[in-house]
Amino acid sequence: MKKRLILIFLILMFSVTGCAGKAQEDKKDILEAGQEAGKCFQDIYTSASASGTLENPKTMEAILECLGSAGYSAVDEDNQFNMTHPEPAEAFCQKVSEGQPGEMRLIVVMSAASFSCYDFSSDGDGVEITKCVVNWNENQPEAGFKEEFSAVSWTYTDKGYLFFERSLPTGYEKTMGYTGIRVKPLDVRCREACRDYIAPVNYYLNNMFICDWDETNFNTLNFYDLFELLYRMDYGRESPYGIETEDSRYEIPENEFEELFLKYFNMDAETLQKRTVYHKENQMYQYRPRGMHDAARITNIPYPEVVDCIQNSDGTLTLTVDAIWPAKMMDKAFSHQVVIRPMEDGSFQYVSNAVIPLENAVEPNWYTERTAISILTEEERNELREEALALAGADGDICSKIDGMNAERYEDAARFYSAYKEGRDGQVTLYRAYKNGIFGAITFTYREGRLQTYFVGIHWNREGKAEVYQTGDANIVDLNLTKKGYFIYTNEFTVMHGSLREYFRLKPLPEKCQELTEKYISGLSYVDYELLLNDWDKERIAAYLNASLFLDIYRMKTGGMPELENGKIPAEIFESVMMEAFPVTVEQLRNNCHYEEESQSYPLERACSKQFAPFGEVVDYRENGDGTLTLFAEAVWTDYNTDCAYKNEILVEPIEDGSCRYLSNKVEKTGTDREALAEEGNIILGTNDYDGMTNYEKMEAFLEKAEAGETCETEVYEIHADGGYGRYRFYFDGQNMRVAIDVVTWNTQGPASMGNYEYQIENWSYTEKGWFSYTLDVPEPPEVSEVIQAQVMMRVRPMPEDYRDFTERWLAPVGYQRNNMFSIEWDGEHMEKLDFNGLYEAFYMLSCGGVFESDDFPEGIPAEDFEEQMLKYLPITQESLREYAVYNETVNTYGCANLGCGNYSLNAFWTSIPEVVDIRENGDGTWTVTVDAVCERKGTDRILSHELTVDFPEEGTIRYLGNHILDEGASQIPLYRYRVSQ
Repeated sequence: MKKRLILIFLILMFSVTGCAGKAQEDKKDILEAGQEAGKCFQDIYTSASASGTLENPKTMEAILECLGSAGYSAVDEDNQFNMTHPEPAEAFCQKVSEGQPGEMRLIVVMSAASFSCYDFSSDGDGVEITKCVVNWNENQPEAGFKEEFSAVSWTYTDKGYLFFERSLPTGYEKTMGYTGIRVKPLDVRCREACRDYIAPVNYYLNNMFICDWDETNFNTLNFYDLFELLYRMDYGRESPYGIETEDSRYEIPENEFEELFLKYFNMDAETLQKRTVYHKENQMYQYRPRGMHDAARITNIPYPEVVDCIQNSDGTLTLTVDAIWPAKMMDKAFSHQVVIRPMEDGSFQYVSNAVIPLENAVEPNWYTERTAISILTEEERNELREEALALAGADGDICSKIDGMNAERYEDAARFYSAYKEGRDGQVTLYRAYKNGIFGAITFTYREGRLQTYFVGIHWNREGKAEVYQTGDANIVDLNLTKKGYFIYTNEFTVMHGSLREYFRLKPLPEKCQELTEKYISGLSYVDYELLLNDWDKERIAAYLNASLFLDIYRMKTGGMPELENGKIPAEIFESVMMEAFPVTVEQLRNNCHYEEESQSYPLERACSKQFAPFGEVVDYRENGDGTLTLFAEAVWTDYNTDCAYKNEILVEPIEDGSCRYLSNKVEKTGTDREALAEEGNIILGTNDYDGMTNYEKMEAFLEKAEAGETCETEVYEIHADGGYGRYRFYFDGQNMRVAIDVVTWNTQGPASMGNYEYQIENWSYTEKGWFSYTLDVPEPPEVSEVIQAQVMMRVRPMPEDYRDFTERWLAPVGYQRNNMFSIEWDGEHMEKLDFNGLYEAFYMLSCGGVFESDDFPEGIPAEDFEEQMLKYLPITQESLREYAVYNETVNTYGCANLGCGNYSLNAFWTSIPEVVDIRENGDGTWTVTVDAVCERKGTDRILSHELTVDFPEEGTIRYLGNHILDEGASQIPLYRYRVSQ
């Protein structure tokens, strides 16, 4: 088991009054006591040192037995053996828990027989610790190190684990201060099973025990991670293909590679070859050890402890394993069951692993996926690094010139794209500037049927010298070069919170078109309102105006947000802005935009933000004789692989202050007409998660027949944003269901097929709430180059209108992914666990209709703004808010941060969406709303159910009063990571 920094720095052990008369009343100095303890097992140390067996577990066991027989309490630093004489340690821990004074002397033995001796003393309020370290010099114990410190925190668990955090001098990493010691003994069988089967693998740089798998499905396992571990287990030494400072790659003979895996897993060579890079022509496996770019980002991780061992009737063993995490002071950070098959020759096989759902389980955020095995040689990679470094070194202002550099590469990119489409090898390098000042050179290579990128990131040090900041390889599963010069590609693994597709703009817009885009188009949305999706003029414009559009126009005109009155938009501001921007009258606005006469204002309607919506750009324009401009705009939607989802012809009248008046719009739908398909009686998927299918009754009829075992079939259309569509043909033969998928796009000649796919459906269900959930039997990389989403959910039956309205208006902006308001128990008296700092952006959207950008507040959110939102939507006082939230009294601000890998747990649960299933009035002015969390990635429309209590202090607003988790839902909720740390 790998040594953890925390244990090397601070691992403790206990030495107390024992049966042999080592009474603490002797009051010997800790240095003298440590030296005396060393002499107790001096003979064992001398013999083991001479024979080279100091690291042997049997040596540790002998040392502990010797110390125990001499009356000491002792244990090894890795907690792999039971503590000798644990009673005094238990007694002292009990006294600390009860606030009583007490003392004890404790010892920990480290791997090479060095050890630490500790004196603990408590006055009833806190624990003070004196420590000395004893090393060996010419077979003699020498106590040469002594220090004193306080226990900042102290916990003794029901399982018998003592965790404490020590005070540290300034400059030391906080995680170095945690120590975990098992005091209570563990069953010897569990100890042996852990040493034999679990500890050699542990949780470091592999995912074997943190994901579910069995002998029928090894798809989640990374065999490359396991190779070095199995090699060490089998040969007793490190692999000759170990970690390198450079990204060395090896070819390992078939026999050598396969023998290890076929020994420890019941699998065939074909399965292994599919999950790795295997060269059949020379019978070699390609292998690259982890390098600096994909090493573990977190080194202070849990370690495994077997807590139960069951002999099964088939001869296998089921081991229940708890993850011990001293740095989190947890004796059960997560739990899993491992099945082992002992073999007749004394060897064994790993049969399966299953993670046990726990209410407070942590996410394994320390595990880092390996980067792709590069198709480039090391010489090629070095050359690309040097080229990028030379470019950055020659021009410190290179990030401002990226667009021009990429434009110069257009012809090269076009040739590369042609080679890729024709199956020929090719390569091109493009450039990107990042907001943090990093210059990136991204080289696309297509070779032997594989498409990859090689990234070189360059930054400038304090002296202004360019340095390589980061490198990495990635597999690409799709590539498209559009006529307008958009170079669109899809990564095999989508970056967290990243776009489905990335892109480069290789053909820049003409300068005038760029100017017109910035002034008149870039601030408008294609998804938050229908202004750009419908034809209109002064006679029809009023139907497409709303508060969301007002906010965008106001922001384009002023650069900010309007002052609200009681959460509403004053009519004077709303009408002034809208009448200047559109050919509309006050009467039309008041008739169409929900004008409230009593307050003389307009409600602030919100549109749920679409993270990767299309954006418009002016591709041509015409100056008219009357001073107006006709703008020819197109909607670019790279996530749907198109640079022309819609074509707009917009007539504008420029205004002297730089803004304009929009006079009319004509839109050309570049693809399939949803309304026409619906009128023909076709089944059509909804446009979002809360839409049911058009003509859903036909889909329900098909599913009812399938449930009854009748042969049946049906078709479902999914309309894409680029105007194309997907057509799903479901066929049930009385026993099994299959689906054939046709993907159609549109070009200037009309519809064109982009592919036909057919899959067996492994399992399916139709829920009471109207969700059709099914799992595809699909191949996985490297068998195929494109990743296919196996779990699919389609909403068939529409939600009741009032449930849908409530969900979209009050629940969707909050959700589960960005805060914990819907995933914990709380009420007005118990609000301390709410992530107020994470909630702010949800309340900001509810109140202002826009997306909150934490980057705009580097010093934090001003207390006045933060508290206004919290007190508006929650039953909390300013005093309690400042106590529970992350509040900086010095600058009077609340902490804020964007959601990212530093504060987000990667778990399917957090991708769930809320769905109202019941609303009832309580009679006291409050309402109880029952909500189900729908999780497509888990294939369930109810991974969690909870009751939300709300009231409506005034029309157009809401107050959240509490949340209650129903049934056993709490067990499905993974560890939540707060947005801002205290």
